[in-house]
Order: sequence, then structure tokens, then C-alpha cells
Amino acid sequence: MGGAMGGAVAGAGRLPYTRGVACGRARNPIPAIRPHAPNFSGDPAMAADDNGAGMDMADAPPLIVKAQYIKDLSFEMPGAPAIFGRLNAEPEIEVQINVHPEELDDGDYEVVLIIEARATIGDETAFVAELEYAGLFELNSSIPEEYIGSILLVECPRILFPFARNIIAAATQESGLPPLMLQPIDFNAIVQAQMVQGAGNA
Repeated sequence: MGGAMGGAVAGAGRLPYTRGVACGRARNPIPAIRPHAPNFSGDPAMAADDNGAGMDMADAPPLIVKAQYIKDLSFEMPGAPAIFGRLNAEPEIEVQINVHPEELDDGDYEVVLIIEARATIGDETAFVAELEYAGLFELNSSIPEEYIGSILLVECPRILFPFARNIIAAATQESGLPPLMLQPIDFNAIVQAQMVQGAGNA
């Protein structure tokens, strides 16, 4: 039973690996997202806009993370203990990811990263892990409104994901199974793909 299950998740094509970003319900509508989100992971003073030009962020403080917390965590092994006798077979793993931003009354934003991972061996469910990991974010008023949606759906979950990944890995390991190591998620690509799909359905 040694070794992590991360390699199984990374096996593109053979194992189902579904990902999505949903905007959820907000008390105040989240501004429409831009095709490209400002990148705060590089030079904090400059971010590229849609034309590749620099957007000067020198006068605006960076995004502030005020809190991070687990809203909900569930781990089930309906096939235990019999499932331990079948671990010589490689499990099939399906992962779904959603992002739900909400503007709070004080102007801060709560962004919830929702991860559901399900592992099956044959027709038996090995485990189901469900995690809602949230962050409380403060956005400076100098950030252009048209970029807020992109920040909430791309930058915020990008900050939260490594922590959520560690929680999922620890939960699977503590269950007696090899740890599930989720692969990095390109939230910007997911959002852009959904925008293209939405435009095609319009």
C-alpha cells in the first residue's frame, strides 16, 4: 500500500479527471470576468491586460488574505474493510473542482474551493473525499472592477489550492490508503474554456 496515488490522477486519458469552475450565488453580482486575469504571481507592480500592455498596480496594495479555513470536510470509505484486500488493483479516480465566490456585507469576499475526489476499484467505491476550503479576501478599491471576477475565480483559488491539496492528501493517508496527490490546476485555462463554451452556446 506504499506510494502516493498522484500518478494515477495525472494519467491523462485513461482515468477520468473532470474539472469545473462555478460562480455560485452572491448577495451582490460578481463583475463579469476578463478573458485574462491579472497575474499577481510575477511582478506585483505590473500585470498584463488583454492587449499585453502593462497595468500599473504600484498604487494598489496586493490582494490581502485575511483568513483561510475548512468549511466542510467529509471522508467516507463505504467498502471498508473489504476494500483493503483489493488495493493491488489501481483505482480509478475522478476529481471535480468548483469555485464559489461571494461578496460579504463588509465588502470582503469569501471564496470557497470545493473539491470532490472519488476512487473506485472495479464496481466498488474505495473512498469519497469532499472538501470545502475557503478564504476571506480583501480587494483594494483601486483594482478595476472589470478584473474583480477574474481575481476571484483565478487568483484566489490559486492561493487556496495548495492548502486544500495537502488536506486531501492527509485525509486519504490517515484513512490507511496511499495519499492522493492532486495535480496543479490551471484555473485561468478552466475559466477561459468555460467562457468559450458559454459564447458558443449563446
